[in-house]
Amino acid sequence: MVIRNVNLLNHSSEIDSWIIDHIINYDLSTVVDVFFQPKINIIDQSVFGFEALSRVVEPYSKHIMLNVLMKVFMRNTELEKKLLKFLLDKVIEFLIRKNSISEEIVPISINVSKRLLSDPDFISILDISLSTYNFPKRTLIIEVLEDSCEEVPLLLLSEKIKILRALGYGVSLDDFGTKDANFETLISCDFSEIKLDRFVLNDIENKSKIMFISFMAKLTESLNMDFVIEGVETERQLNILRNLGVRVCQGFYFSTPISQRSALEFIVSNKLKINNLSILN
Repeated sequence: MVIRNVNLLNHSSEIDSWIIDHIINYDLSTVVDVFFQPKINIIDQSVFGFEALSRVVEPYSKHIMLNVLMKVFMRNTELEKKLLKFLLDKVIEFLIRKNSISEEIVPISINVSKRLLSDPDFISILDISLSTYNFPKRTLIIEVLEDSCEEVPLLLLSEKIKILRALGYGVSLDDFGTKDANFETLISCDFSEIKLDRFVLNDIENKSKIMFISFMAKLTESLNMDFVIEGVETERQLNILRNLGVRVCQGFYFSTPISQRSALEFIVSNKLKINNLSILN
C-alpha cells in the first residue's frame, strides 16, 4: 500500500479518498494496530481492566493523525464495522493469551460511536466474536464515545444500552461532563461505568473540583456503577483521588498504551506484586 506524495495531515478530502479506496481493500493491520492501556484499582494496585486503543502504525503515522482517521471511520458505517471486527479480533487474541497466564476475568473496553452502537448489526458482531471462544460477555465493556459524527436520539441509545446490559456486556459513558455526556444521559441509560475526563485533574486542588469528584464517587457508588478517572499523571493527583473515594484510575502515571505483549507482561508483574503484598500482610 502506497501513500501518494501529498500532505494528508491537511487535506481532509485526500484522507477520505485514500482511506476508503485503500483500507477497505487491504488488511487493516497494515495501517492500524491495537494497544492496551491498563485501568488500575488504586486501593489494592490490581489491574482492573484494559482499554483497547487504535493506533496508526508507521510509516502511515507520519501522514495521518489518529483523530482524523477515526473521524473518517465514523463517517462511513462499513469502515467502522470493519474497524470494530478488527478490534474484537485483537481483543480476543489478547484474552486467549491472557488466559494462559491467569483465568481471572480482566475486562477490556473498546471505543464505539453512538451511531455504530445503534446499528442493527452491532450486537450480533459482538456476540459472534465472543461466543466463538466462549468468553463471558462481561469480559467486554462498550465505551460510548462522545465524539460522534451525527446525533443519535437518547431514547434509541437508551434502548440499545438496555439490551447490551441485559445480555451481560458492560457499557461505559466516556468523557462524562463534556458535550452530550451529561446528567440527562447518565440517568436515562443503564451504564455500568462512568469515565471522567482529565479536565478534572487540571488544578485538582480547586475546591469546586474536589467537591465534584467526591460527589461523583458517591453518586456512582450509590448507582452501583464503576467510576474511572482518566489522565492521571502524578502521585499527587493519585493521592488526592484516593482520598476522595475514587477507586479506579487510568493514565500515564501507571502506563502509556502498550503492545499486547507488554500488556501481558504488565499483568504478570502486577500479579507478582499483589501476591508479594499478600504474603507480607
